[in-house]
Amino acid sequence: MSQKIGPVRIKAIALRKADPTMTLKTIANECDVTKQRIFKIFKDAGVMKFLKPFPKCNNCGIILGSYGAKFCNQWCKTTKYFSSQPCATCGKIIKIRKYILRYKLKKGQYNFYCNRMCYNGRNINKKKIMRESQ
Repeated sequence: MSQKIGPVRIKAIALRKADPTMTLKTIANECDVTKQRIFKIFKDAGVMKFLKPFPKCNNCGIILGSYGAKFCNQWCKTTKYFSSQPCATCGKIIKIRKYILRYKLKKGQYNFYCNRMCYNGRNINKKKIMRESQ
């Protein structure tokens, strides 16, 4: 079945080859025809299908190289889900998941500890202060 090559067909194929991420609807709007007509033109011409664009990093917005990835690197993932807070006893910087931080702040817990020894040391320091004041 020979097809007459018209200006719409040429323009539609050129648009698809120039930008494979364009949808049928946008190409149809450019050519002033229906989406079904563009689909038929591409089917008859054997032009490649629509290529889904790669996703962007959830934290910084950089375009990723694969469809399954959510972050561009480990640093972006860490900064998205973790917050840095100083230990209340020793001052060491610790990473706390942001949802845990929000939960503790909501409960009124403003002190964070890097380990059990710092947490227990807090109680010992309070007892020393109480003994000295008596």
